[in-house]
Amino acid sequence: ETQSAWSYPWRLATGLWHAPSMVRGIRNHPWNGGIELDVTAKLLPYLRSKGVAKIGLVGFCWGGWFVTRASSLPDFACAVGFHTSLQVCGLVGETPAAVCAEVKCPQMILAAHNDKADVKAGGAAESTYLNSAFGKECVFKSYDTMKHGWVNRGAIATDLA
Repeated sequence: ETQSAWSYPWRLATGLWHAPSMVRGIRNHPWNGGIELDVTAKLLPYLRSKGVAKIGLVGFCWGGWFVTRASSLPDFACAVGFHTSLQVCGLVGETPAAVCAEVKCPQMILAAHNDKADVKAGGAAESTYLNSAFGKECVFKSYDTMKHGWVNRGAIATDLA
């Protein structure tokens, strides 16, 4: 079957139309004045009411953006991001460097070989964290034989180099 030059852009556009509403409406859910209020007004009070004294965060892909943003609050002790996607910052008018500058607790970021440079050793996240009080506690590791999303998918033969 022959496809026109417009085939790919059309498939991409219709794919975004059918994307989950979170993807289409991410600009309607910024951290400041949005998600942050849910965390501080609902999540944290609930956890405290259950006797939780220390809270760590774990995020995968876009969840890595969430835990990086949540780490700007003094209530969290540490965070781990697996194949963190700080490019979400661009969707909501932020920069990875500015978001990382607000972090207040140690971070561990585990990246795949095809993840963006800002979450790998020497990237925006590490260079910002190393200059912080908790910098020596941060860990950055790249898995050169893994592709973005490997933690959620598990072992898939095509993930091997």
